[in-house]
Formats: sequence, structure tokens, C-alpha cells
Amino acid sequence: MTSGYANLFAKPFAGFSGTLGIRQDQHSSFGGATSFAASGVYSPNKGRSRLRANYSEGFKAPTPFQLGSEFGNPNLAPEDSKGWEVGGDQQLWGEALSIGATYFRRTTRNQIDFNFCPSDNSLCDDGRFGFYDNVARTRSTGVELLVSARPVEGLSIDASYTHLNPRNKAADSPNAGNVLVRRPQETFSLSADYRHRSGLAGGVTVTTASDRFIDAANTRRLDGYTTLDLRASYEFYQGLELYGRFDNVLDAQYETVDQYGTFGRAGFIGLRAAL
Repeated sequence: MTSGYANLFAKPFAGFSGTLGIRQDQHSSFGGATSFAASGVYSPNKGRSRLRANYSEGFKAPTPFQLGSEFGNPNLAPEDSKGWEVGGDQQLWGEALSIGATYFRRTTRNQIDFNFCPSDNSLCDDGRFGFYDNVARTRSTGVELLVSARPVEGLSIDASYTHLNPRNKAADSPNAGNVLVRRPQETFSLSADYRHRSGLAGGVTVTTASDRFIDAANTRRLDGYTTLDLRASYEFYQGLELYGRFDNVLDAQYETVDQYGTFGRAGFIGLRAAL
């Protein structure tokens, strides 16, 4: 594939900045595709309040693995997508508190996804447990909320919540209207970090994800999960830092993809150097 792109960045008046972009892809098997993008940010008060909007298009050709592996499908078509989002951010009490909200929507045609065969193997009588296929049309909409707080020197607290509504919108599909597979509709993350003047730092992150569907028919679910991660570091000499982290402290047993395990409780320690 041969590609080229051009970007234009402009600040036509005080408080506003915008970009325009165009990209051309020429694929040896799937032909050419032209994609456009545009974005803008406006702040009337030097960044304390910001309004954001952007629009983007995308093109993705199937990979050789998706086409020709034992799970491949030589009849795959390339994906093309169009999406937009609008949102805003507001700082309060100086930089002590920041809140933000974004609404997004993306429509994809011929979305490439991996389908697991049903337990009776009715779709995979060749012995495979799954295969790549196109979903003719999908739409994902959602809202993302962000809160960041800096209540005292050295302490930062960040929280994010996402509500996602990913749907199969192929009118002739038996799964039309169903939720897309392997996508949690609710996710939440809360992090707190503290760094002392002495160079000692520590933090904690809690992440929660809701149930997700295993199959396109929405008959089987993977349970949601919550994980707890800890981290600490100490800069004992300029540019040299000893660090450690403890992932999944509660040893949650979960999967994000059916039959694909995830790590349980795990600890790491190391030395980091900045030159």
C-alpha cells in the first residue's frame, strides 16, 4: 500500500485553532481510498474553558493474516468509517479541578471482526474454532466523562467514565440491532498519585468494566470485572529511579475475550534512567 497525506493547521482568530487533513491510500489489491479529517478547538479565556469538535474518516484493508491464515477469509472487504465528536472542558478554581464531557459517534461499513464458532460447530465444519468476517454496517455512539483534581501540591486524582453503545446496523443481518461482540458498554477508571519533594511517589488505579457479549447473537456473556493496581517509585539520584508495581492486586480472574486468559496477580520491580 502506498499512502500520502497533507495537513493544514490554522489559527484564524484569537482563541481558535483548527486543522484540515486529507489522506490518499492506494492498495495493490483493494484499490484507492481518500479520507478527510477536520478538527477545531475554541477557548474564550486562554484555556480555562474549551469547546472541541472533530470529524474523521478511515480506511483499513484486511491484513494478510486476516485473509490467508487458518482463520482467514479471502472474501473480506476493506473497512471504511466516518466519525465525529463534540465536547468541552472547564477548569475550576485555577487548575485545582477540571471537568470534561464528550459525545461521539462512528459508523463503519464492512467492519472486520473475529467470529467464534457456536458450540455445535454449525458455522465451522472445517474444524476451525473461529474465522474473520465483515459486519456490513455498524454504529457506535457514546459519552465520555472526565474529572481531574489537584487538591494539594503533589497529589493528582483522575476519574473517567465511558458509556458505549456499539450496534450491528446491517439491515439484512439476523443480528441487526444487537450489541457488537467483546465491547463492554460501561467502563470506569479512578487513579490517584502522590509525589513527595523527596522523590518518593506512589499511586493506585481501580478499573471496572461491565459484562460483554461473546457472540453476535447476544446469547452468551463474559462477566465484568474490577482490578486494583498499585505502583511506587523513588528517585534516589538525579535521573535514576527505582520503581515497582503490583498489578491486579486482588487477583481477579477474568477474560476480555472468551477463552483468552489474562494475567492474575503480578509484581514488577526495575530501575529507570533518564539521560
